[in-house]
Amino acid sequence: MIIDTLRANTSNMTSKTELLRKLQGVVAQRGSDGATLQHLAAATRLSRATLYHHFPGGKEEIIAQLVRLAISDLQKHAFSHLIKQPAAKVTPAKQLRRFVQGFAAYAKQQNYTCLLATLTFHDAAHDHLAAHQAIIHQQMQDWEKSLVEVFIEYGHGTKKAKRQARGLLSDLYGTLASSKLMDRVEDCPKLFARLERKF
Repeated sequence: MIIDTLRANTSNMTSKTELLRKLQGVVAQRGSDGATLQHLAAATRLSRATLYHHFPGGKEEIIAQLVRLAISDLQKHAFSHLIKQPAAKVTPAKQLRRFVQGFAAYAKQQNYTCLLATLTFHDAAHDHLAAHQAIIHQQMQDWEKSLVEVFIEYGHGTKKAKRQARGLLSDLYGTLASSKLMDRVEDCPKLFARLERKF
């Protein structure tokens, strides 16, 4: 799984992670093409030269590291709740509620955007993002499988569990997309709460 590779090489990550957090919002709002090095440098209050010092590969390296950070954040906040702990007596319904709560917390932290969605949809036509999009697609498939397993444990057959998993992911990401399209991000918490009550 991609998550396992994220845990390696953590030395000197705090300052780099702080920089990435500042860059994340710019790329999530503007997309990879709209987020120029000038925008990225302004977000960090660093010169472009200093930004290159931290990220010698330029914007390509920044995007790659932002994808890894977003995957790690989503795993920590939301998708980790789908992993059954052997000693814990957590029902599938509770796992799904915690998952939705975690996704909502992640979305709120990101001002109701998702970098992974931005890079997949907004910048879908750009060949230079193909490798990042492949990583995102693989991770989403892994997460969907985790959701399917929880829905099966919830009592659904395999076909229905797949429909339920895809439906829930569509509802979560659809909430983010529609709130941005209609400029109504204040509706997101209510919509996420409604999804949570389904379980």
